[in-house]
Amino acid sequence: MASCDDIAPLGTDGGLFSDYTNIIASALVIYEHSITFSQEMRVIWQRRRTLVSAIFLINRYNILCSAVIVLLLGTHAIENATIQYIAKCP
Repeated sequence: MASCDDIAPLGTDGGLFSDYTNIIASALVIYEHSITFSQEMRVIWQRRRTLVSAIFLINRYNILCSAVIVLLLGTHAIENATIQYIAKCP
C-alpha cells in the first residue's frame, strides 16, 4: 500500500500544473467574452452581415466553446487527482 510519501503533493505534478494553467486561460477567455459582448452586439450583430463578420463570429465562438470544454475536462482531472491524493493519505 502506498504511503503519503510515495504520492506527489498537489501542485508539484506537471500534469496538474498544466490543468490549472488551462483552467486559468479558459476562465480568462470566458471573462473576456462576457465583458466585450455588448460591444460585439453593437459592432457585429447590428450591422450588415459580411464574410468578415462571419469569420469573426466563427473564430470568437470556436474559442469560447474550446475554453468551456477545456474548463469542464480540466476540473474533472483535478477532482480525480485530489480524490486519489486524499484517499491514500490518512
